[in-house]
Amino acid sequence: MKQRTVNDHQLFDLSILELKHPKEISQPNPDVNGSNSYVFGKINNLIVLNLNYGTRYVIADRNTPNDVKVNLNYSIGPVIGWLKPVYYQVRVPLPDGSGYQVIDARFDPNNTVYQQNTIGVTPDLFKGISQSFVMYGGCAKLGLNFEWGRADYKYYSLETGVMVNAFPTPVPIFATIKNDQVFVNLYASISYGIRK
Repeated sequence: MKQRTVNDHQLFDLSILELKHPKEISQPNPDVNGSNSYVFGKINNLIVLNLNYGTRYVIADRNTPNDVKVNLNYSIGPVIGWLKPVYYQVRVPLPDGSGYQVIDARFDPNNTVYQQNTIGVTPDLFKGISQSFVMYGGCAKLGLNFEWGRADYKYYSLETGVMVNAFPTPVPIFATIKNDQVFVNLYASISYGIRK
């Protein structure tokens, strides 16, 4: 952050987060006892890197140690969205009928046998990483920041606001549900800092 005038600061904001479809519900497979919770029909996880530039404007400054400083933050910038395929563990019978084996497979909307025998998401975090791909978009962020602290050299702050990530085409998160291209999220963050 860089001060431009008394009440106006240049703001740089870098954030990495996972965006989720509003219909993501994690639950175990009712057809398999002991299965782990997973999101049915999900084909990709979306991780985004937001690089925002904007302004912090002081609405109310602190005049005494007991006062709360109120800032308005707004910023915009590009988004890099990384989509990593989701792999599931599926229990399939052995060819000789002597038992089952567990394989890793992606969700296939036409394969009801795999759907009925899914036991959860694969524990291998790197599975499918070579099939990942990138989407580009934009981000806008608007928030109120409340700053307090009795000492001049250290402070606490609470920020709450709304963030919008948008992409030119729908982001393929689900195989069968309509996918979104705009993601609206409310956020809150708490910070502690030291002034020099």
